[in-house]
Amino acid sequence: MHRLLLVLLGAATLAACGTGEVMPDGGMADDVDASAAPGGLVFQFSAPEVDQQLGDVRIDRLRLRLTNLRANGDAGPSLDTYRDEEDLDLKDPSVREVRFDRAPPGRYSAFEFGLERYSDSEAAWELEGRVDVDNDTRDFRVEDEETSTVSLPLDLDLAPGETVEVSLTVDLDLLATTIDWDLAPIDNGDVVIDGDSPFLLAAARAALLAAFAVASITPGR
Repeated sequence: MHRLLLVLLGAATLAACGTGEVMPDGGMADDVDASAAPGGLVFQFSAPEVDQQLGDVRIDRLRLRLTNLRANGDAGPSLDTYRDEEDLDLKDPSVREVRFDRAPPGRYSAFEFGLERYSDSEAAWELEGRVDVDNDTRDFRVEDEETSTVSLPLDLDLAPGETVEVSLTVDLDLLATTIDWDLAPIDNGDVVIDGDSPFLLAAARAALLAAFAVASITPGR
């Protein structure tokens, strides 16, 4: 009898251990919050007309010092959709990316950023290239130290675990044709538009701010 009791007690112990370790079908996978799955927003900047002849102008480089980049969504402010600064150098037709790889799922209505110099020795944005003026071809540069803000409307829904790519373009033709190059001062043989030419610089700034556009929104993987 004593031996039978020991066997029964051992079987009961094994059964109890087994019950604690076995999970029902589906287990914890059914309990995972889908909203916590990593997603992503990728903003792709490009200036397709770099290195192309735009009338009398050829733009070789557009440098943008971006600050306070944020994607505005219905989930509210989030560090996962905010970037303090990003220096973009668009000097060839390739694409530059700003990524928010853990953007919360939800609806997004706008992408905003500032143009602001990082130090006193820099400009908020710069434009370089060559221009035909006075029957001669000269190098030019546009340098703006003023802070500006850009807000681009979005209309996208980010599903849990999804990555959405937003293509942003800069219309350099608008910049090239808006500036009155014949009125621009010449400094050491170069055409220069900066704070010393406030009216020309204001026109160039307005053209740049209007040149940003959302070209496409593509649901990814």
